Amino acid sequence: MIDHFLFKSKYPFIKKVVNFFFWLFIFLIFFFFLDVGRGPDPKFFSFMAFVSVLALLVPIFISRWGKLGKIYNKDFIYTIEFLVVVCLIFGWLGARGGVGLFWIGVGYDSLDHFAVSGLIAICLFFLSFHLFENYWKNKNKFFPLLGVFFATMFIGVFNEFFELYGDKLMGTEMYGEAGDPFDTIKDLIYDVLGVLVAIVICYIKGEEWINKFKLKKEKKRWRERLKIKRKR
Repeated sequence: MIDHFLFKSKYPFIKKVVNFFFWLFIFLIFFFFLDVGRGPDPKFFSFMAFVSVLALLVPIFISRWGKLGKIYNKDFIYTIEFLVVVCLIFGWLGARGGVGLFWIGVGYDSLDHFAVSGLIAICLFFLSFHLFENYWKNKNKFFPLLGVFFATMFIGVFNEFFELYGDKLMGTEMYGEAGDPFDTIKDLIYDVLGVLVAIVICYIKGEEWINKFKLKKEKKRWRERLKIKRKR
């Protein structure tokens, strides 16, 4: 699996970006663990770098050991990986062990929740589309998108619990912009807004994007199934 993250000339630009951050996060695991920079909460940020590496391994794991690799081309996985990287960058730019934008007080925490929730919703839409494609083809798009909404919001709520108990158990300060008593409520509101925007985008462009990623044999199979349904 590691060969998937080696730098190869044949890879598109977004894949090279993904590979760069994959190795950067591995470097940060040891950088923080050894407390080289003498920064805040080094062991916690070493753990978060480890989680970032795992997050980048998930798409390729799903592709190789699931059905997605048989349905979509490699650009599909590269795109999912790139969206994951963007989500991780948002988090690291805000973290106190990173750039620390959460603490500057410029509304970055709200932007982070809005953007990351939207990107996660798009990722979940891509990863689960093959499960509800029959509904989508029959113009029944409401329930698949509703599922994406609740799945993304579950992740958002889990993140709030992670921040709360992380602060208590690990001594971190992850409540976002410092001193805001309504931080959790604001986070969830911006989560909802981000997901809703993503759902509208997926409703309009989702199927078109998915079809670009499909293997030729998969496109042919679906055309044949559509012809059979129309004859009936």
